[in-house]
Amino acid sequence: MQMRCEVKIPKENESYKKSMSNFKKEWAAVMMQENEDGYIPGKLIKISGKEGIVGFNNGVLACLPIEYIKITE
Repeated sequence: MQMRCEVKIPKENESYKKSMSNFKKEWAAVMMQENEDGYIPGKLIKISGKEGIVGFNNGVLACLPIEYIKITE
């Protein structure tokens, strides 16, 4: 499954803060794609339970709760 989607990154989450500090350049490229409404475009790769794996243009993958994912296709 590869569906276009938009996501909001839960910036208050500790695991994302740690990932963002470890991979600053990669996450900066992702965050620069943020729309005016706060959503970032990506591709939904897989849904498992209450989480989805989203890939971004620069190769960064994120596992996000489904309430942060909006399908655009």
